[in-house]
Formats: sequence, C-alpha cells, structure tokens
Amino acid sequence: MLDDEMQSIMDDGFGCYWTRGGGDVRVWFAQAAQTAEDWDVHKQQLLASGWTDINAPVDGSIQASTHPDNNEIPAMAHRDGVTYYASYSAFLGSVEALQG
Repeated sequence: MLDDEMQSIMDDGFGCYWTRGGGDVRVWFAQAAQTAEDWDVHKQQLLASGWTDINAPVDGSIQASTHPDNNEIPAMAHRDGVTYYASYSAFLGSVEALQG
C-alpha cells in the first residue's frame, strides 16, 4: 500500500498497482464512490494537512506536499460521485472518467 490515503479509498472501493520489471516507475491507483459533500470535507482536511490545489492535469485535483518515497507524490480528484487517487498527478490525466 502506498499510504493511508490510498488505503482509506480502498476500504470503500478498489485499488491497483502496476510495475514493469527492471523499470523504476510504479503506478498506484484507487477509486471509490464518495458524495460531493463528503469529498468537500475530505478535501478540506487534506488541504489543511498540507495538500495543495494543483488543478492539473484535471480540474479540481489536489496533490500531497511530500511523501516518504519522494519519487511518488500522490494526487486526488473527484468527479460525478467518485474519488480518484494516483501515485503521480500526471496519471489522473489518463483516467477516462476525468476527461472533459
């Protein structure tokens, strides 16, 4: 598991992990249903703990300020009742449900 945030999303949804043998890129992804109201509360808690609004690669995305593994700085976004978590903010741009 990448971190407590990912675990909390997986508790209510699911998560995946991809890696390529011999490579240095690991991808962590999780998503779970969450109401807009619950996301707003959750997002404010994360922002208060040091996460920042980045609004890229998708509108409304936020990113952790640091992570124990400095090669991975997780990001999250919410759309249409689903909260998404990725180990790198750029991966949120690959989530079809977050496009447009």
